[in-house]
Amino acid sequence: MASWRRVIKEPNLLRRIADLPIPTLVVNGTEDIRPDWPARQIATLLPNGTFVSIEGGQHHLELTHPDALRHHLREFLEALVSDGDGRGTEVA
Repeated sequence: MASWRRVIKEPNLLRRIADLPIPTLVVNGTEDIRPDWPARQIATLLPNGTFVSIEGGQHHLELTHPDALRHHLREFLEALVSDGDGRGTEVA
């Protein structure tokens, strides 16, 4: 937690995130104990960011919804290979 607290207080953090050109998948469960707005914000800031919300998913999606998580990971990776442009979208 100490390192997270240092990073989150960095004044240029959001600008640095917005400058990252890499395709990024941000996944969140609708039943996560944490709100999804920070994850959505990060995905929106990234020029090649994609946000996915897994219905009914909790914090540990790999344990509670592994098939849905696997599906979205494969879909994201396959799009990178087939598109080659790395442009992100939002998937509900």
